[in-house]
Amino acid sequence: MGDVTISMSGFDRIRLAGDEDCGVSLTCGYDECWDGGLPLAYLIPYSGYRVSYDDDPKVVVVQTVPALLAVARNHLDKLHAGGS
Repeated sequence: MGDVTISMSGFDRIRLAGDEDCGVSLTCGYDECWDGGLPLAYLIPYSGYRVSYDDDPKVVVVQTVPALLAVARNHLDKLHAGGS
């Protein structure tokens, strides 16, 4: 497997928060992204875990840490000019 380089530009505005079920939510700290506390993405604690975000099109539900980071990178690239 080859080396993969991911730009970390803008990640200082990305926040990760764990919950009581061992899931992790990802939010963006830019003011224009505030959505009442709704996360951009949620990392489920185990396969098959059902979360209330499953039916919310604004929240990407992922199963791996790399997928969670990919959501952050995609968000920064599309909405914040790469986070620069």
